[in-house]
Amino acid sequence: MGQAENQPIAIEPGLFEWLAGYPDSLPDWMSIKELQEAGYNIKPNYKPFVREEELHDRQESAEQFYMRSFYLAQSVIRSTTDRGETFC
Repeated sequence: MGQAENQPIAIEPGLFEWLAGYPDSLPDWMSIKELQEAGYNIKPNYKPFVREEELHDRQESAEQFYMRSFYLAQSVIRSTTDRGETFC
């Protein structure tokens, strides 16, 4: 296994698609514990930039979706640049 395969997965709810397709509710996602029990290497202490609760019961315009996506991309870039990490 290479280095990439050993990296734990950070669960980021903000990466979810445009909420307009889910007018009643979001899908039922597996919990961190369920993912780990299924054998996924999940980063347990990851603090998401957009919490799952922020996505529930929300009407989201296309512009808001683009703003959420932009905010998330900028946040990830800033957080990794601050630690001196680079993307491959």
